[in-house]
Amino acid sequence: RERLAVLVFSISIVWVQICNPYYLTKLFGGNLHKDCTLRKINSPETYVTLVTVNVIVCAHIFVPIRWCNLILLEGATIVLNAFCAFGLGSTEGLHRAMFNYFCLCLLVFMIALGKRNTESAERELFKRLLSEKIM
Repeated sequence: RERLAVLVFSISIVWVQICNPYYLTKLFGGNLHKDCTLRKINSPETYVTLVTVNVIVCAHIFVPIRWCNLILLEGATIVLNAFCAFGLGSTEGLHRAMFNYFCLCLLVFMIALGKRNTESAERELFKRLLSEKIM
């Protein structure tokens, strides 16, 4: 079940990042301009990063998945964001894209470390509970 949940979260990360109208048109060699869509897209990197952060936080905090199973999701997030921001191009400029990417990497690392520390603390507390029941 955990791996299925990670797969669903990974698919949602791909959907959020690649299926954004700006990146989707760039992926197929097009150019998104005002006549292509009714929706204004001023800064797709910021929108994609915020939605991605929400998905990552949801996967780490609200869904009971072990830390070791979330490595695929974290790696996919970092690789896909780099591909979108640097491979397909950024509307916010290289410096802003690098800053956004650095912040996303740092956030994913801190959330992963926090999840690992929480699991370690839960295991330690469970060991103490078992040792108290034995006594």
